Amino acid sequence: MTIKTKAMNTCEIGKKAEHIWEYLYTNGECSIAELKKKLKINTKELYLALGWISRNDKIAFYEKEGVPFVFLLYM
Repeated sequence: MTIKTKAMNTCEIGKKAEHIWEYLYTNGECSIAELKKKLKINTKELYLALGWISRNDKIAFYEKEGVPFVFLLYM
């Protein structure tokens, strides 16, 4: 059995994280769905990049009426 995978390196994830941070800096908090739609990023890349930024304590999350939102902690 052959498994085909596409490797994502940390540089690619870091670039996606930069785009997310810039979007939040410019536009303020938003829902995860809005972020995905506006940046035209797939779900896997989105959550990897959010994890990257979150691990660096630069963003936080909250839920409003069942919808997850993200916002910057530091500008």
